[in-house]
Amino acid sequence: MSLSANYPRFTLGSTLTAEQRAFFTQYGFLHFRPFASPEYVQQLLKATQDVQAKWLAEGVEKVNGVPIKYGHDVDGSRIVQRFAFASQHSPVLHHWCRTPASRPCFRCWKPTAAGWAKTRRTASW
Repeated sequence: MSLSANYPRFTLGSTLTAEQRAFFTQYGFLHFRPFASPEYVQQLLKATQDVQAKWLAEGVEKVNGVPIKYGHDVDGSRIVQRFAFASQHSPVLHHWCRTPASRPCFRCWKPTAAGWAKTRRTASW
């Protein structure tokens, strides 16, 4: 599937549906609408930007033993591509992880010795 706007948007309920699980297993992402207010989305984005700025400034290489993956944005600036345990570094992200709305999303990951791994293509729902 190409990354165009031509993919399904889902409604988030208290659990993931069979269709949502199948889509995630095949493509590795889910797009929920409406998921959060535009204002809350901006708060979450700012929180990740704040964590990114801190990690870049401090040269963070690992969080809880999990390597932070860095890359470059389209303008060449350095960015964080994998935010391991970011909720431990931001009250806003920590709060979101504790909301009932976030719980179904955690079914997309499974615990591992190193933390949480995406269950894409290996999901056992």
